[in-house]
Amino acid sequence: EAGAGNDLAAIRAKAEPKGDGTYAITGQKIFITWGDHDLTENISHLVLARIPGGPEGVKGLSVFVAPKFIPDADGRPGARNAITTVSLEHKLGLHASPTAVLDYDGAIGWLVGEAHGGIQVMFRMMNNARLGVGLEGVAAAELAYQKALAYALERKQGASPIEGGTGTIADHADVRRMLLTQRALAVTSRAIAYDCAVSLDMARASEGEEAKRWAARGAFLTPIAKAFGTDAGIEAADLGVQIHGGMGYVEETGAAQILRDVRVTSIYEGTNGIQAMDLVGRKLADGGAAARALLEEIAQTVDEANQHGHPSFANVLETAREALAGATELLLGQAPNDRFAGAAHYLSAFALTLGGHYLVRAALADERWTPRRPAR
Repeated sequence: EAGAGNDLAAIRAKAEPKGDGTYAITGQKIFITWGDHDLTENISHLVLARIPGGPEGVKGLSVFVAPKFIPDADGRPGARNAITTVSLEHKLGLHASPTAVLDYDGAIGWLVGEAHGGIQVMFRMMNNARLGVGLEGVAAAELAYQKALAYALERKQGASPIEGGTGTIADHADVRRMLLTQRALAVTSRAIAYDCAVSLDMARASEGEEAKRWAARGAFLTPIAKAFGTDAGIEAADLGVQIHGGMGYVEETGAAQILRDVRVTSIYEGTNGIQAMDLVGRKLADGGAAARALLEEIAQTVDEANQHGHPSFANVLETAREALAGATELLLGQAPNDRFAGAAHYLSAFALTLGGHYLVRAALADERWTPRRPAR
């Protein structure tokens, strides 16, 4: 809501019981992705609102489903619900996705879950959405890299600085730096997102203490996957414009569109600053257990890299791991607001260290880098 933003406790939309199992929802909502369109027969809106007489703050929120059209006796879209599209936003990018301002004027809605249990319902959806948005950033990073690489391999400019070069800008060291940065951003952000997804899947597939361990791991990785994935997408898209040079700043190449479209991902589903605060707040509330478990996994990768004769990779990764472990212990000893001051940098440090960890793990799985020992 305009007066609430990320402060859910400030939501003022109300849902009054009608006595027939439905509720009359009144209030205005903004930034509603796909809030109105003509691509489907009906649209089901999930709405956070307050039942009169409920607790204040987030504990008083409930979730309701309010369709654009009330289903008739056969389940087909019937009468129009009292939901008005006030406007569609004119955005920097993501123009294929309509973002609406919606006004609910006694709209009919049905309670989802328990009364006053809306925050639990919302966060179940939100945590899945955060991983999804992180993958949206990964996709943008990959797209920007592939488009920039193709352009760099065909764009000829100046003499080649390397012997036997192609004469394209891909021969130039600075262009290669940018291309390799794009590739590293795409690969590492994807690995973080996939590891998070595996952890959440394993939490559902396991039982007891093992399920709790996987759940804690997935919860810790979620804000990192969202924030680093979207930051990676934005940085890779920005580099893509730069690699295209002047052509990157005009519409024909499509490089500018990637940057416009991905820019919002660091804002929605909880800004990346909020993800960082969640990481050093809720996710370190276990006394650092989940963080230390991941740091131990990184330490094992360092040991394996040393065992297989790659001390240079091991030393770089160990240096990062030690710095991250020290930062973790430092934050654990600080008051919440002091933690928040360094939260964004901590999340970035964790993501980059994990990125190095995953890259070394991938190299260890490559037989060309780590030959298999003969069977005994």
